[in-house]
Amino acid sequence: MKMINRKVGREIKGNLSFYISVTLLTAITVFLVAVAFSDAAMIQEDIGKLMADCHVEDAQFQTILTLEDEDIESLEAQYDVEIEQTAYMDAALGDKTLRIFKPMESVNVYTLLEGEDVTEQDEILFDRDFANANHIEIGDIYAINGKSFTVTGLAVRPDYLYSKKSLQDMWIDKENFGMIQVSAADYESLLAETDWNESTYYSVIFHDESMIEAFRQAIYGEYSAYSYLSAEANSRIESPRGAGDEILMQSWSLAPILFIVIMLLISIVIGRILEREKKYVGTLLALGYQDREISLHYCMYAILPGFMGSVLGLLLAIFAGKGVAMYFVIDYQLINYSFYIRPHVLAICLLLPTILYGCVSYFKSIRMVRRNIVSMLREQDEQNGRKRRRRMLERSQISFQKKFKIRSLFAHMGRTLMVLFCLFLSSFLCAFGFSLNDSCRNLVEEGTNNACVYEYSYYLNGMHSGEDFGGLVGLVVTYETASHGTITLSGVPAGSRFQDMEILGGDYREDGFYLTNAAAVEYGLKAGDEMTIVNPVTLEETTVQLDGIAQDNSQQILYTSYTNVKEIIEVEEDYFNVVYSDTELFIESDALSYVGDNDGILDTLMNAMTALNTMVYGIMAIGCLLSIISVYLIVNLLIGENKSNISMFKVLGYQNREINKMILNINHILVVIGFLLAIPASVAAVKILCINMVSLLHIVIEPSLRAGSVALCAVIILCSYCLSLLLLRKKVDRIDMVTCLKGNRE
Repeated sequence: MKMINRKVGREIKGNLSFYISVTLLTAITVFLVAVAFSDAAMIQEDIGKLMADCHVEDAQFQTILTLEDEDIESLEAQYDVEIEQTAYMDAALGDKTLRIFKPMESVNVYTLLEGEDVTEQDEILFDRDFANANHIEIGDIYAINGKSFTVTGLAVRPDYLYSKKSLQDMWIDKENFGMIQVSAADYESLLAETDWNESTYYSVIFHDESMIEAFRQAIYGEYSAYSYLSAEANSRIESPRGAGDEILMQSWSLAPILFIVIMLLISIVIGRILEREKKYVGTLLALGYQDREISLHYCMYAILPGFMGSVLGLLLAIFAGKGVAMYFVIDYQLINYSFYIRPHVLAICLLLPTILYGCVSYFKSIRMVRRNIVSMLREQDEQNGRKRRRRMLERSQISFQKKFKIRSLFAHMGRTLMVLFCLFLSSFLCAFGFSLNDSCRNLVEEGTNNACVYEYSYYLNGMHSGEDFGGLVGLVVTYETASHGTITLSGVPAGSRFQDMEILGGDYREDGFYLTNAAAVEYGLKAGDEMTIVNPVTLEETTVQLDGIAQDNSQQILYTSYTNVKEIIEVEEDYFNVVYSDTELFIESDALSYVGDNDGILDTLMNAMTALNTMVYGIMAIGCLLSIISVYLIVNLLIGENKSNISMFKVLGYQNREINKMILNINHILVVIGFLLAIPASVAAVKILCINMVSLLHIVIEPSLRAGSVALCAVIILCSYCLSLLLLRKKVDRIDMVTCLKGNRE
């Protein structure tokens, strides 16, 4: 065994491009897997620990009757819960909004990330994301309402890890929305000295899940609760909590594909090495070597690049992985993450490629050593199908160059299919990135028009009646679905532009019920289906029949008439809590809860697109690299097999340009086929991805691929392919006319 292993070094030198390519592809794959799995574990552990240590709420609710201290103590004792009132004020400073929180004692307690906690008056803590976006440093003096505060540190609340200003916001705005923690004395001072409206609600932690329903009924019956939001329906809490699972889902979709590609490349290359050395293998068998010894020897050819690639990928992940990992949590508050490669991830990434590649090589070599020894010693080709393919077009009148290219394509179908698969996959990844980008751009460009029927939507604090704010009024309430999701029940004013909404497969009727497409896709509903909604406070169920689906992919709303909503929530007076207008209205800040406008939604979505583009470019880069490596590797094999033919062509007077056409350019048709197959496949993949992401993002991204993107994708793939051929031209040029006289030996 030791004697035959001496040639491993010579084999590596002879197939250096193969080992470099497999090592590089393995390193990239291992890097992505190690970073993704460690990042998912980091999010699950660090965010989970922060939420547990800071006692994040299980739900929040509001009541008409104030809960006194003795009421809270009674509820806590009776239902095994913890209740604390959350209070904050919003300070509008130009385009920026600062949410100033009253310190909490037992629920949603903030944690210090860096610096020192507030100990005296005139000291504040910022959230890290707002501080970074606005270049605020610890020790700076920050003015609020004419009063100077010293920034002593950075902190975060567990219920604002996904720091949306309003739960209705589509995305976050780190630059213009910040959270501030102050001392209790400073909070009371600001509340007394300013006209800022204080918002309050009660946060609750359940220690006995079996008591949840009874507790909800108690706060409704005894204290007239009028709103209730569980943590599962609160995107500020649930989105970061589920981010780790999202990363794992994405990793499981990409990593296996890359490993399969590498194993197919190894199978083809090892197969060609064995075919070339079958006389050598036959000699070893004749000398008494065991099948297992020979197979293990050829396993080394695959194990070495697998192990080296794993080590290189892990080193990259250890020293450069944190920067990539932080991209996956860019939407959430930047807490003190502890990124490191988990031991089980380290073991898997180190051993899995080596084992997989070794198994592929072992089974490939086992098939060879079980052939007839005599036929191997005589170097006879047992594959009659291949012989027939080499003699194809014997009687055809087409030119020799065309015959040679066609025979080269069909003589080794496995190799040809592998080139086609790699070209398809690289085109697929590139087109997938473009399709995802185009689909999100469509959401940005068309979503705002469908999401905002009027230019401005003013959501009010509480119910109002009889007041004239200068616009059309409506009634909006939050309900739960049967699957414990949330849906906004919107009663729209009669005779408004809401009747001009685009309804899929039907027309708008004023007394009908219309579900937005974002909600319809998530809950699997269509026009004519029945939908059950649940009052989050009373737990009373209401079943309605859907008259149509509204073309809105960015919001989860059930539209109906103002009258229908009044009947569902059982109010008699003409109450309203939202005002619609095409012009900006002046409404007192203490009456406002949230303002939605087209420009704000557009800016938010554009900011989200900036983060998405990084991922899209990464996917396209992997596709281009895969195209270059795979084409280079496979065509390099073809050159190695045809050294004697190339040398003979030169003896016969063929020019390098003509030889390149026959040897290097035979895969041109495969580029076209692979690209044409990749376009519909990439759009279908984006559609599947977007459907799977609906339950997480609560929006629908319609798959799209624009003509300009197709053209640009074609140019990128063509450039990658041409780069591979350009690198290979030098190899063809270096083959001299003497080679054909030396025989076909390496």
